[in-house]
Amino acid sequence: MSKRKHPSSRRTPQTPNEQDDAFVAGAIDFSQWARTHQQTLTFIGIVLVLLLAGGVYYVRFQRSLTIQAVNRLEIIHETIAFSAFEDAKTQLSTFLDQFGRTDQAREAVILLGRLHLEGGMPRWRSTYWSAPTSDCAIPSGSKLTLSWRAPT
Repeated sequence: MSKRKHPSSRRTPQTPNEQDDAFVAGAIDFSQWARTHQQTLTFIGIVLVLLLAGGVYYVRFQRSLTIQAVNRLEIIHETIAFSAFEDAKTQLSTFLDQFGRTDQAREAVILLGRLHLEGGMPRWRSTYWSAPTSDCAIPSGSKLTLSWRAPT
């Protein structure tokens, strides 16, 4: 059997001054590399800032859209409370056109279907359900059909 030494046993211990010198040498090498690739680093920095700004804008826009949808749906609920069902149906149709991609659209479709069922239109089909959210069980592009039969 050959007697091999552990790799760390071959290293010579460095003093703290030698470690500092190695760090400074690495920093100098990096600064020289950065000077030669300054244009590329500037481009990467600009792209990262634009991506970050776009992400912040998108999150704020979605939050604002959700707040608008919630407020609008509350107004529609108040309309229903005043027994203005035909007006509520119109408002729900408009709501689905404007906020069809929000979570509140599912509630609006169910509410609109319920109004149609209570109004005597049990075979109503929603044409507004075109882009459900990912956690919804209805496949994308399908239509939600609400049917009701009178008890016999």
